[in-house]
Amino acid sequence: MGPYPVDFNDNVVNASATIKQVSQALQDAFAAGNAAAAAQLFTADAVYEDMALHTRVEGQLQIQRYLTRGLNELPYGVGASLAHVVGSDQGGGFEWHAAPSAAPLQRGNTALELDEHGRITRFTTIYDSYQFSDAQYQSLVLLGSEQ
Repeated sequence: MGPYPVDFNDNVVNASATIKQVSQALQDAFAAGNAAAAAQLFTADAVYEDMALHTRVEGQLQIQRYLTRGLNELPYGVGASLAHVVGSDQGGGFEWHAAPSAAPLQRGNTALELDEHGRITRFTTIYDSYQFSDAQYQSLVLLGSEQ
């Protein structure tokens, strides 16, 4: 077994124009803290899952409300950036660089399913939430509850 790789070939492209455009638009909206712009990329009945936080949100309006509460705290939110995209017009995924506030977390992955118009029907993200303190993790989990 060799040394840990230093290059993950983020520059290698194996993605359709549609999945690249949707992924970039979504991550740009997340990084800017623009929940409304992000929500517009989803269908009215989309499903949003953050597997690391055990959070599931259904429907475009609920997704926007969740993102409004969370984009400043979520590791793929404000300050995060797109690393690599793969997939087709039906969906795929992208790897992201975590926001500096999420340190020591460095990266995570998001899978997207798209409808025939290139709108997101399902969003599923995963990352190593064990890197967070208990207090930070609990704060992130609480984003899933409306008060």
